[in-house]
Formats: sequence, C-alpha cells, structure tokens
Amino acid sequence: MGLAEALVAVITEGSPRPFRLASAEEQAATLKEVAQRYAAGCPFQPGDLVTPRPHHNLIGVGRPHVVLEVIDDPLDAPVAGSTKPSDYGNPAFGARLDMRTASVADDGVVCAWWGESWQFEPYVAPEQPPAAAPESAAA
Repeated sequence: MGLAEALVAVITEGSPRPFRLASAEEQAATLKEVAQRYAAGCPFQPGDLVTPRPHHNLIGVGRPHVVLEVIDDPLDAPVAGSTKPSDYGNPAFGARLDMRTASVADDGVVCAWWGESWQFEPYVAPEQPPAAAPESAAA
C-alpha cells in the first residue's frame, strides 16, 4: 500500500496505523528526520492548518487541525515523581508539549489539546475532482 492509499484508508476507515515502516533503513531514515524536526522546534504559527504525520502515535492523519498557540518554553509532561506504572508506557509520558491545536472529532465536536509540533506537518487539502461540464441542451 502506497502513502496516498494509506492516507485515504486513514481518512475513510479511521485506522490510525494503516502501514508500518518495513525495513531497518526506513526506520533509521525516519528516526533521523524526527531528531532533526525535534531539534528545530516548532515551525508553525497560530492559525496554521496542520495534520498529524504518518507513523506517529496520533490519530487523524490527513485531517485538518488548527494551531491555536505555540509556546517558546515547552510544557513537560510528568516524568519525575510518577508512581503509576501505567505512566511509563504512555506515549505522553515525558512529552515536550509546545503547541496547542484543535480539530473536529468524528462526532462533530471541536476538541483542543496540547501536543508536540514535531508530530505534525502542514495540512494540504485533498484535490477535488473537476466539476463535470454541463451537458449541452442543444443536440
């Protein structure tokens, strides 16, 4: 399944993980890219439309989210002092929250939350099929 087909599957079927990085080379290249994005900080501004990147632990790949706020001093999700074993396996454990976004949930409700900007990319609206030409009334 190619990237375009995977994104369509995510949008139409709601699957958050349509495919996996298969080879060690793909994994290494993706991790290097992640490290670069993480080190660069947040490239977005309030009002930008973004979408979660594929291969990350966010749902909604291909769906628009709006950036509400970007902060220069990221909020750190709890690390020290946690006594709940379930916290250690949670993807949010130790996250560097630098961007607040909002999106529309499947039930039509707008939700907002803090997230990590490195997990997002600019949103690009899907291309609309060209409108059908009206049939000529004169035959």
